[in-house]
Amino acid sequence: EKGAARRGERIHCENGAWRLPWRTLHDHEAYGVLTFDEFLVKSSNIAAAKYGMRLGTDEVYACVTAFGFGQPTRSDLPGEVAGIVRPRRVWTKDSLLSVPMGQEIAVTPLQLAAAYSAMLNGGVLLKPQVVARISGPRGEPLYAMQPEGVRRVIAPNTSAQMREILER
Repeated sequence: EKGAARRGERIHCENGAWRLPWRTLHDHEAYGVLTFDEFLVKSSNIAAAKYGMRLGTDEVYACVTAFGFGQPTRSDLPGEVAGIVRPRRVWTKDSLLSVPMGQEIAVTPLQLAAAYSAMLNGGVLLKPQVVARISGPRGEPLYAMQPEGVRRVIAPNTSAQMREILER
């Protein structure tokens, strides 16, 4: 979507340990070279950090917040929290590596479900709704949920590609 990667591209995952001057990143397995699709399927922390570096801090922050992390989903469920995404101004060079791996942030299960839905439904973040319909005592419809879009987060073509990859 942002031009930092393309399908079929190969990225070296440092055989499971990427040693930087200030930190070493690890994968759960010693991956060598993975394609972009394989990185997502296998969930390589090292590849995620490398793609994060290509995007840059401002763009990673924009993507995280566009998908709804760090803010309530507006689901109207009691006790809903925003999760944790620290303000961009306090991110460090480690944040650029950590956030793409899913570290330094905290998300709720509902936020995660909404983000995956947006990634797979054509690219629109929807307001989560728990009740699909309410019927009267004779089965007559009293309420039917209508999807409510919050914002487009990725293009329909990107969503279609992500569906294909994540099916694997």
